[in-house]
Amino acid sequence: MKYTSYFYIFLLFVVGCSDTELEPDTSIYGYEYFPLATGTYQIFNVSQTDYLNTGEAVTSDFQIRHEIEESFVSAEQETFIINRFTRVDENDDWEYLNTWQSRRTEFNAIVTEENLSLLKLVFPVEAGAAWNGNSFNSLEEDTYILDSLSFPFRLNDQDYENTLTVIQADNQDFIVSLDTRFEIYAKDVGLVYKEVVNLNYCADENCLGQEIVETGIEYRQAMLEYGAL
Repeated sequence: MKYTSYFYIFLLFVVGCSDTELEPDTSIYGYEYFPLATGTYQIFNVSQTDYLNTGEAVTSDFQIRHEIEESFVSAEQETFIINRFTRVDENDDWEYLNTWQSRRTEFNAIVTEENLSLLKLVFPVEAGAAWNGNSFNSLEEDTYILDSLSFPFRLNDQDYENTLTVIQADNQDFIVSLDTRFEIYAKDVGLVYKEVVNLNYCADENCLGQEIVETGIEYRQAMLEYGAL
């Protein structure tokens, strides 16, 4: 009789536990590095130099603002609308530039930039992870590598305690061309820094190897401000 009572107590314990759903621990995935929410904005300082085939180098400094005011759900997946604005500096009014889209699935973070969908991050985040940044478009394979994780980063007198760096390209032959691209994401903030250097050098006999730029672009985008609308 004593053992029978113990059995029923154990059975009630098991049944009671089976009715309780445990919430999954999403912190191990690193979603905090790619937060998405309506009613938020980001402002970046941008410096861009365009190298023209005329031999001229044109440098411009300006600001870009990202605003997320709305989202929509399709096939149970929420997509966020990013309206982008630009201005020269804080003394000017914002002018509409274009609209991007962004979504985050269980395993992917995807940004559609002017109809080109790029796989920015994969989850769970892990140093050394590699993936094809063009997985969601028709371009040729472009390998991205998560180079560093949980590193501090200082930018514009702002300290970000936990960041990760995604190397999108690191071709530095310095003979014919230079292609280096990377992005830095901060926990609970998202993208804080982006750099693109894509240069084509003179390849004629009289200038080969002298790193004389014929065409290309240098683009640097740094977080200035972020918050709620």
